[in-house]
Amino acid sequence: MSEQQQLQFPGFPEKPIENYWQYPKIVNGFWHQLTGAEQKVLDYILRHTWGYNKNSDTISRQQFQYGIKKRDGEWLDKGTGLTQPSISRALRGLVDKGFILRSGRRGKKLISEYTLRLIKNEQPPSKEMSNHPPKKMSNPYTINTDTINTNTIPENANAFSDKDRKELIDLFKEVNPNYQILFNRRNQGEALKRMVLKFGREKVENTIKALSQIINKPFAPRITSPIQLENKLGELVAFYNQEKGKVVDKSKIKSVRV
Repeated sequence: MSEQQQLQFPGFPEKPIENYWQYPKIVNGFWHQLTGAEQKVLDYILRHTWGYNKNSDTISRQQFQYGIKKRDGEWLDKGTGLTQPSISRALRGLVDKGFILRSGRRGKKLISEYTLRLIKNEQPPSKEMSNHPPKKMSNPYTINTDTINTNTIPENANAFSDKDRKELIDLFKEVNPNYQILFNRRNQGEALKRMVLKFGREKVENTIKALSQIINKPFAPRITSPIQLENKLGELVAFYNQEKGKVVDKSKIKSVRV
């Protein structure tokens, strides 16, 4: 057994007020959604974000597994103890379930920036992201996201027909080869209706059309159905905000406004 596995936990300090770091209470109602590995990885991310009064940090897979050692030889922590495959699955799960956002994977050490997904998508720019502006692509058309998170109720808020449902589901064929199964699933139509009543048909339509432009981009949320669009709208907003200044294919979409 390794030295780390042999060490016994010494016990908790008698005065907790002097020996703690911030832990978000909102997680209390969502522990049941997490696997054991996801919980360990999330706690590790929280320790290195909220624990240092920030919302994001760059962490390598090696650090997730074995921890961080200071230059003077002192261990800051000893990681999660999980295997690399378990860490990868846990990170994917946390992204898919909406707990974190991931960006900036680079190099053989797989160092990425992990950002806590905030309520109302108030994602502050991290130092890592501000020091590395996005690279420009060749097509001169910029995604317009100025009103992507608007709460304004459109004039046609009460209008949603079966024709709207069919036409909007049909747009998912660009990102879902098996999109036909969505027509017979009531919950998919209800998700579309909720979004149309809140944002308007045009904004929802433009957003669905834009999915084909980002689905293959690194760290873009994978959205192939109305329910996924509704559930991952926050991730989509954060991704678009990060992509501002990049360009997409003008022949595919006109704007992204949800």
